[in-house]
Amino acid sequence: MTSVGSRRPAGDGWWHTGRVGSRKVSPPVFAAILAAHVVIASFTWRDLRSRSADEVRGSKRLWRVASALNTLGSMAYFLIGRRPMD
Repeated sequence: MTSVGSRRPAGDGWWHTGRVGSRKVSPPVFAAILAAHVVIASFTWRDLRSRSADEVRGSKRLWRVASALNTLGSMAYFLIGRRPMD
């Protein structure tokens, strides 16, 4: 345990929560993950824009929100959210 007045070392960044099992993510790795998420989400939104509501399972708005929140939302859209185009 730490004492009441103790502080974290100056080298810790905002991405380090201090919880048990948490890991630091270096800024370049974080930037790469963020860039990949933005690219994947933009492909998802472009695909949603090009399809009619009949070609999408569920609400297009729901899929936009899911893809914006995390990359798993985009993957779910491409796996189960699209109906085959004729």
